[in-house]
Amino acid sequence: MDLDFLNDIKEHSQHFDKKIDIANSVSCPKCNSFLIEEGTCTSCGLNLNYNPLGEPVGERSFYTIREGYWDSMNAFEREHLRFFKDESKFKHYINKIKLRYNDLLDYFYSEKSIQDQYRSLYLHELRDIVIELISCEVDEDEIWSPLNEKQNDINSGALSLYDQIKSAVTEHKREKRKLRKKNLLNYRLGGKISVATLFSSLMFMGILLSISLAYISYTRAIN
Repeated sequence: MDLDFLNDIKEHSQHFDKKIDIANSVSCPKCNSFLIEEGTCTSCGLNLNYNPLGEPVGERSFYTIREGYWDSMNAFEREHLRFFKDESKFKHYINKIKLRYNDLLDYFYSEKSIQDQYRSLYLHELRDIVIELISCEVDEDEIWSPLNEKQNDINSGALSLYDQIKSAVTEHKREKRKLRKKNLLNYRLGGKISVATLFSSLMFMGILLSISLAYISYTRAIN
């Protein structure tokens, strides 16, 4: 037998004895393969180190998406958003928010989110996304549908997540109604007199008129 061949086998014997510990190995979430090298599945090419969320308040966040959308508009468009909701720019903005919303939901319904130090930041972003979608008049059934689809596998933490989002949305609606009422009262007729001032003046005049009528009736009665 070729001695060089035997020596070559001895020198590389560690490669022949190497076994894959299936129980402790990480499998590819896409194809379930255990052939992972440097964070990449050699079977399907999935990069296991890719983080769809990115850094909190980073380039992939809702806040960056919103900032980019606002920067793409001129002053007139910003002041009259309701007139441009049928534009492709607005629809593209909403679609990007929805994708971010689904990525955040996938994150919160995974075990890795439980101990994540940035969980509270992502939760705040998720609530802001829901509020933004509602403000943009996206149908609420469509907003809550991704959450409802996950109800079969939820745990108490997920229920808490749902309750927190619902609570934030309810509070936002309450504050919005207060602000709308305040703006109405502060609206100035002709740019000079506010509705609240006019309303108070009318009430005061009504009281004076009632007092005057009561006095006239009293003087007539005693005469």
